[in-house]
Amino acid sequence: MNKLMLVFVLAFLPIEILASGVNDARGSSKSRHDVTSSHAKSTTIGRPGDLAKVNKTVTIVVNDTVHFTPSLINVNAGDIVLFMVKNTGKFSHEMVIGSMSELRAHAALMQKAHSVAHTQPNMITLNPGQQRNVIWQFVQPGKTDFACLVDWHLKFGTLGEIQVD
Repeated sequence: MNKLMLVFVLAFLPIEILASGVNDARGSSKSRHDVTSSHAKSTTIGRPGDLAKVNKTVTIVVNDTVHFTPSLINVNAGDIVLFMVKNTGKFSHEMVIGSMSELRAHAALMQKAHSVAHTQPNMITLNPGQQRNVIWQFVQPGKTDFACLVDWHLKFGTLGEIQVD
């Protein structure tokens, strides 16, 4: 990131944080409006998983270098995955599972409404230092994506791929 962009982000981000409202214990913003998604139930990429049936755990770290580690995850169809996602940065981040077209559409919505409350099982918002979990069952082979949709993060490459075999 160039110095001018860094100065801009550091100058205006605190204003945006103050204007965005209060977060609840899960890290979801309560202020402006809620988002509904096709992921509330079963979809082609999968469905919410049952913690008691988890058969794979994946730890993911997201930070202010706008990268997920790891950014490529391999699972098998039928796996119920516990994603343990940790924000080690000083800014808020997200993990949203979906197709690239769904992620881009949601990112466009977030550009219009910065304080979106993520209440769907395929979406989490993480405050600095926070760890949260997503439990997801992948139902068929293929590829899906995950991304951070906060502000410009997707455009700068905060995304990853899940390969389902």
